[in-house]
Amino acid sequence: MAALPAPDRHGAQLRNVVKALTPRFAVDVMALKGADQAVVEHYLKARLLRVPAGALTLAEQIDAFRRAVRRQLDGEEYDVIHFRDAWSGLPICERRWDMPSRLVFDVALSPQSEPRAADRELAATLFQSESYCLERSDLILVPTQTARLHLERAGFGGEVAVVPPGVDIDHFDWEPPSLRAARPVILYAGRIAPGRRVRLLLEAVSLLMEKHDFEVWLCGAVDDTLRAPLDDLVGKLGLRERLRELGPVDHDDMPRIIAQATVCVAPSAADAAERPLASPPTKLLEYMACRRPVVAPDRPCVAEIVTRDRHGLLFQPGDASDLAACLRRLLEDPGLAERLAKAGYELVRERHPASASRRALLEAYARVVPADLYRPVAHAAGAPIDVLPAHADTTTSRREQWVTETPATLAAAPADVDRVDFEAAGALLSGETDREKS
Repeated sequence: MAALPAPDRHGAQLRNVVKALTPRFAVDVMALKGADQAVVEHYLKARLLRVPAGALTLAEQIDAFRRAVRRQLDGEEYDVIHFRDAWSGLPICERRWDMPSRLVFDVALSPQSEPRAADRELAATLFQSESYCLERSDLILVPTQTARLHLERAGFGGEVAVVPPGVDIDHFDWEPPSLRAARPVILYAGRIAPGRRVRLLLEAVSLLMEKHDFEVWLCGAVDDTLRAPLDDLVGKLGLRERLRELGPVDHDDMPRIIAQATVCVAPSAADAAERPLASPPTKLLEYMACRRPVVAPDRPCVAEIVTRDRHGLLFQPGDASDLAACLRRLLEDPGLAERLAKAGYELVRERHPASASRRALLEAYARVVPADLYRPVAHAAGAPIDVLPAHADTTTSRREQWVTETPATLAAAPADVDRVDFEAAGALLSGETDREKS
């Protein structure tokens, strides 16, 4: 349940999933409708159906999205249904035994997408819905080995596959040192909300003010519930002259912000005991992709990415003094900071590019999705290769147009495989279409 496209990390993750699936399947995507977005749109070869959310509360958004999912299932049949949270998955799993679809539960709920602290009742119902969906899914995609082991111990019956988070390494990359800020910068990127431990970060940096010159940049929206407490804390700690609030920054502009930082911090990560299926903070990968040294809490989901003192520094969760000690080491030892930044940069490119996540997703799909559901890839008849002029030597023959995943589909390639039906554009999710697709 996210917007697409969206200038945030969830929008980027969802785009990566769509990018992996659309070349191989005919795909419908349901997402929340953002401001100025169309209700129905053709996006990355998928039909994108948006559910208006407006100024609804979180509970109202959940109800609206579930109603839209039910309407869509009433009107169309799918070979595979891929859902990314238990809020949208519940109405799908309720029909588990009434439809032939294979269900793929992508457990993508990171700490950033969990209910806010004020939504305790929603958090409890989410937990129940998640267990219900796990029990009824054919394939469960998890972000970490910690999550996989938890599900195996719990005895959930579906296939479980690890699809680690990835980052767009063409977009997130380093910039020349000459473009960095004049003073050392300690950066936090993400929403400033309950549970994000921004207070912990500010308490830690206040312990460094006496001997170190630096600025603290907070890059993200501030929850209304934290506006007054944040202002009070900044005044109490004497940080007003050192703190810069950048507010929400578009996802496309984040690399330039990160590139100016001296140290990047993820002050919180999910406790495996409380949230064993959580993903590591996506911001860690983005920091490292921009070749910046990172500091993060010593949690299992973080330790699967960051090796202590090799790719970054880890502090005791919740300990402001230990966090301050890590920051001090990096401010005082530029050589250490550079070694960690270089190692993290290389690690992300080797193990965590977005392409690796897409590849892991497709490998997991192969466990439960038959080969005959994959669609062939077509070139237009007589189309020039690349940009060469049309000529007998530079055009494809009719026989060469189809490149398939399996030989069995070579002789049965449909002529209109890339056709997209927009006849339902006037009635969002009305269930009045009769297209057949995966």
